[in-house]
Amino acid sequence: MGKTNVGCLGVFLFGIGCLVWYFIYKYVGHAPLNEDYCIYFECSFPKYYKRNWFGDIWIYSPLWLPVLLIFIRWAIKNWVSIKQVILAKKFKIIVTAFVVGLLFTIYLIVSPIVQEQLETKQTYDDALVALKEENYLLALSNFEEVQGYKDSKQQIDKIHSEILRLVPEMIEKEMFWDGYYLDEYLKILSKVSKYEKEANELKEIAEVAKTENLAETRAELRRTIPYEGMLEENISLSAWGPPTEIKKELHYDAMRVDRRVKHYKWIEEDEFGRIKTIKTLMVKQGAVWGEPSVSQYYQNN
Repeated sequence: MGKTNVGCLGVFLFGIGCLVWYFIYKYVGHAPLNEDYCIYFECSFPKYYKRNWFGDIWIYSPLWLPVLLIFIRWAIKNWVSIKQVILAKKFKIIVTAFVVGLLFTIYLIVSPIVQEQLETKQTYDDALVALKEENYLLALSNFEEVQGYKDSKQQIDKIHSEILRLVPEMIEKEMFWDGYYLDEYLKILSKVSKYEKEANELKEIAEVAKTENLAETRAELRRTIPYEGMLEENISLSAWGPPTEIKKELHYDAMRVDRRVKHYKWIEEDEFGRIKTIKTLMVKQGAVWGEPSVSQYYQNN
């Protein structure tokens, strides 16, 4: 056989070897980011796949595989000598000690990795639950904590997209106050490069709408008499105005939070300085507790 044919055969075998290596790397060394998704939809490699432990080992096979083959060939050739060494009592003790040490070392190395993987999986599962409950802030926080796990990055993108859809609706419905997370949503979007411009524009719109809403709310409060459940912060803005005095119950600071009570009082006098009206209400846990009271009478100072 000529040198040219030998060279061509070598190149061909090398190409086949590379192709086999790649197929092993692709199909055995990787797993889908989301298996449920890939069952129903086509997943392209490597976008929807993540390298597994075998892939981590196999990618370095051009280094360790030739060494392993050389060792196996040497072991077969010198098996008789190796067998004699293996049967020796001293060798068994050394091997036993080595194996025990190796297992202990592996445990010390693998145990934190396994624990970390379990924690990562739990965080990912918690994020999915939060996302299902539409708790986007918690879901986003958890997905960001495990960005490299499964489809966390895709889920983060979906949440950003959903928040961008929600924000204009929240502004239109005047959902500016605590519990609606509008400010938090805008802050999140402003940190995402592709949504930064839209986030800044929406923030300006929200500030204008919030100012108008605040003016309307305060105008409405000035026409509203205090009622049971009114927030403490709104009492002074109500139709009764700022109170004449606010008194805390005795030992107020030593009480449990759910038992602390404040007493608000408004005293109105006529032109002669006589008390004609006393209005009172109680505040507990940040809101008016019970029905406010109004007493009409004249009383000398």
